Parts: sequence; C-alpha cells; structure tokens
Amino acid sequence: MEQINLDERSIAFENTSRNKRVPDMLWINDVLYGILLRRKNNRRTLSPYVFYKASLKPFSEFDVLKAWKKACEDTDIKGCIPRDLRHKAITDMKKAGFNDAFVGNVAGHSDPRTTKRYTHFSLEETMMPLQALVIKSSAY
Repeated sequence: MEQINLDERSIAFENTSRNKRVPDMLWINDVLYGILLRRKNNRRTLSPYVFYKASLKPFSEFDVLKAWKKACEDTDIKGCIPRDLRHKAITDMKKAGFNDAFVGNVAGHSDPRTTKRYTHFSLEETMMPLQALVIKSSAY
C-alpha cells in the first residue's frame, strides 16, 4: 500500500505508538492536496516518493530534522520542534469550534485531559470570554 494516496486523499502511517488509538491513516485536506498534486505533477524523476533526496531515496528522520532546523534558522524561529505542529493543529481545531471528543479522536487521544494539554490559547484569547461576560451583563 502506498503511504500517500491522492485518489483516496489519505496518508497511511505505520503505527509505532503503544497507544492503539493513534490513527494509522489521516485524510488530506484541500490545501495539502493541492501541494501534493503540484509536487507530483512537477516531478522530473521516476522516483516513487513525493519527497526524496538527489539519490531518489526517501528522506530519513534525520534528514527531516535537519531540514526543520534549517527552516527555523532561515525564518529566525527559535525553540520550535516538529511536535509543535501537532500542538498548533490541535489548538487550531479547538479555535475552529470542534469539541474535545472530535479533536481527541483525530489526535488519537484516549483521555480528554491529553487533548486539553495540547490546546494553547494566547492571553488575548483567554480574555475574550471574560469580555463577553462584561458585554452581556451591561445589556441587563
């Protein structure tokens, strides 16, 4: 089975987690689908991989971490690790209004407390519900 299936718009993962709830497949949203489709259509090689080195072999975990470090240096981002993307995605789902059960299912969390730990809001965002109370109480 191919890891990236553009026809089914899915990415399959080998489940290396002890947590059996971690999904072994994720769906490709419209933005990622567009990126992967352009990447596939612009390929100038017979490599079966979407992302590959000059040797036509896939990137290793070390290669990905090295590229991550360079991207962070090039953009002057300090103290950021790849796992931060997971926290960001979970926070963005919560901000979009999805409930803990839905977000936890997507993330593979068996305990809702884990989902809550992954959710991070800015100081301004934590003030919004309090401000809403002030606006609501002034209407009385």
